[in-house]
Amino acid sequence: MLDVLFQSTFTCMLCAVGILLVLQLLYSSFTSQGKWKEPPGPRPLQLLGNLLQLDLRRLDRSLFDLSKKYGPVFTVYFGFKKVVVLAGYRTVKQALLYHAEEFGDREVTPLFNDFNKGHGILFTNGDTWQEMRRFALTTLRDFGMGKRLSEEKIIEECHYLIEEFEQHKGKAFNSSQTIKYASSNILHAIMFGKRFGYKDPVLRAIVDRDDHTIHLSGSPSIMLYNLFPWLGPFISNWRKLMENVEANKLEIISKVEDLKNTLNTDSCRCFVDAFLHRKQSLEDSKTKNSHYTDDNLVYSVMNLLAAGTDTTGTTVQWCLLFMAKYPHIQGRRVCLGESLARMELFLFFTSLLQRFCFTPAPGVTEDELDLTPIVGFTLTPSPHPLCTVSRQ
Repeated sequence: MLDVLFQSTFTCMLCAVGILLVLQLLYSSFTSQGKWKEPPGPRPLQLLGNLLQLDLRRLDRSLFDLSKKYGPVFTVYFGFKKVVVLAGYRTVKQALLYHAEEFGDREVTPLFNDFNKGHGILFTNGDTWQEMRRFALTTLRDFGMGKRLSEEKIIEECHYLIEEFEQHKGKAFNSSQTIKYASSNILHAIMFGKRFGYKDPVLRAIVDRDDHTIHLSGSPSIMLYNLFPWLGPFISNWRKLMENVEANKLEIISKVEDLKNTLNTDSCRCFVDAFLHRKQSLEDSKTKNSHYTDDNLVYSVMNLLAAGTDTTGTTVQWCLLFMAKYPHIQGRRVCLGESLARMELFLFFTSLLQRFCFTPAPGVTEDELDLTPIVGFTLTPSPHPLCTVSRQ
């Protein structure tokens, strides 16, 4: 019954919120505002906080609108939970640069805890996060991140991506998943020592499930779950998320086991090998309480694959959509500097832009291309079939 409720209209969802919050009144009380000076913000309602003033389907836009009234630092309440919002590039930059200690930790919401269970890189804090982050940065640099070696891998992948685009012979198609397969392949090559074809069922399944997970993570029902975790089993989106995470975890475990079975202490083929070598070294030295566990390995790989694929893939999609909507700015090959030339995003985008001209599908004008994003954990472009016309 709750499944139907959560997937119905937003008005019905808010009614459910009211009922659930009344139940919480039995063991919670609203935070007093009199003792501490806090940033300004809209006046919260008892129990509901500012939920009625926020559009959970476009939370980013609601918070941006509030920043116009209350400034770049303001307070909102999600039910009983107080949240201080930083709005704008300059404000966030100042916070991270000059208050790194205060902003060093990341809140691990109930959903993020479900994802990683205290392991990996993205959704952890403290010693585990510091050690896994340090290892990941060192190992990625060893495998050429930001160097000529990684640039060669990206350029090679660009050739495969261009070949895939050319197969459509200028006809309109949705390139979003193909771009993400290409982006993921760079990470697969580093994580496991080899790339996969775009038709490979395992690659497609991992990327597609991650994509679905990122989309569902920003849904209103999941935002409510983060406030009331006991609702999880009753929310279909939460159940789907858990299925996606578990399926991808099993795929990664299978790949790790294959590499374990062929591990050679005299060579290091990939990120997984490097982790296993470190783990073995610590075990040989009788080191106790090591962070180099199978769980941290699996979840670290899952984190790097999901985050790396989505950030680059989504940004390239936005770039191509803007090129199709504003064609007067295409073909301008302005060098952004040598430091950017090695970046995956820069190489993917310039390789495609130098080879193709991107236009809307037949019958669609440039003005009709909708830039309204699909809201998830990140904001992705709405699907638009685009034509890739060869410049040659």
